[in-house]
Amino acid sequence: PRGIERDLSMMKHANNDRFEQKIRNSLKDRFNPHPIGKVNISFRKLSGATICRVDMQASEDVINLNNTVYVREGNTTLRLEGPALTGWIEKRKTRH
Repeated sequence: PRGIERDLSMMKHANNDRFEQKIRNSLKDRFNPHPIGKVNISFRKLSGATICRVDMQASEDVINLNNTVYVREGNTTLRLEGPALTGWIEKRKTRH
């Protein structure tokens, strides 16, 4: 494993806490609405490298990343726009 040591070496006053703050600030700045309480960030050592794991709970809200909606379909990521986005939102409403 490569770990986050290289990333930490490029940060001022680097440690796991600062690394987590950077991730959380990025989430706050790029996701709308902000996924408050839905993100868990943890660190562990694996073969001498520090691994950062980010787990995010599913949300009932439609979340925008940089004002764009993406969805997973199987092993691909789709950017939804126009009628595809409208249809996807309508289907979500009937499931929830």
